[in-house]
Amino acid sequence: MWKHKRKAELIESVLMGLPLPNFYFSQDKYGRLIVIDGRQRLTALFDFMDNSYRLSGLKILTQLNHMWFSDLSPVLKGRLEDYQIQAHVIMRLRRIV
Repeated sequence: MWKHKRKAELIESVLMGLPLPNFYFSQDKYGRLIVIDGRQRLTALFDFMDNSYRLSGLKILTQLNHMWFSDLSPVLKGRLEDYQIQAHVIMRLRRIV
């Protein structure tokens, strides 16, 4: 599990519009997506948007330190809510014999 500082830095990166590393998913036999790489990043994003933690230790967007998601301006909330990730889905292969 990521420490708070790393989560806050991820949120800061998204708010600044920086690209995140790609996310990788696989499909189970029912077609549901399973996170292969990126679970902690996704959890950090969704937990912040659920007001599970507040920002602290930010080095660039220092004015946002001690803010919860609910404290952010509508513009900044929109940056998080509308942020587009780069995702790759590894398709489930049928057994080849």
